[in-house]
Amino acid sequence: MRPGVAVIGGGQNCEHEVSLASAGAVACALEDTDYDVVPLTIGIDGAWRKGRADPIGLEDAVRILRCCDVAVPVVHGPRG
Repeated sequence: MRPGVAVIGGGQNCEHEVSLASAGAVACALEDTDYDVVPLTIGIDGAWRKGRADPIGLEDAVRILRCCDVAVPVVHGPRG
């Protein structure tokens, strides 16, 4: 089984879009490796999403993070 890497981007701040771009770049760089990339996004509204899909609850986000071997937070700006 491949190790899971959660890449977290977004956030509730003025750097939201920059963070999404940075997180996307990190996820893209990990695509051709031996890792299973799990994108997690914090919306501008504070809601968590797996990728850019419908919101998931914080409990579900924690469950996803617990299944990953490592988390890479790529959140910029205030509260980041």
